[in-house]
Amino acid sequence: MRRGLIIHGRDTVTVKRKDIVAGIALRTGLPNEVVKEVMESVFESILASLERGDRVELRDFGVFSVRVTKARMALDPNNMGPVPVPEKARPRFKASKSMIQRTLNARTGLGESMERQGGE
Repeated sequence: MRRGLIIHGRDTVTVKRKDIVAGIALRTGLPNEVVKEVMESVFESILASLERGDRVELRDFGVFSVRVTKARMALDPNNMGPVPVPEKARPRFKASKSMIQRTLNARTGLGESMERQGGE
C-alpha cells in the first residue's frame, strides 16, 4: 500500500486511475482493458459535456460544471499600472450531500453525530 500525506493523524493514500480500474475489474470479473476503456469513455463524455458548457450531474456523487470569470482590469504590482485580465473558464466540482456525509463518516465519525442532530 502506498502512503501519502498524513492528515489529522491518519495516513492517506493517493488512488490512481489504474488502482480504480484494478478494483472494478476485481469486483466485476471484467478484464482490466475493458474497465479502462469504459472509464476513459466516461471521462471523455464528461469532458466533452463541459467543453460544450453543459452541467454534468451524477446523483449521489456530485456536479461538474464550468465557471466563467469575467474579463477585468487589475493592477500591476510593479508599476501600479492597469493590466487586462482575460475571461477564464474553470472546471468546478461540487460534491453531493451524500458524498460529503460519507466522507465525514469515514474520516472523523462526525457525520453520524451531525445526522442525529439534524444537521446536513
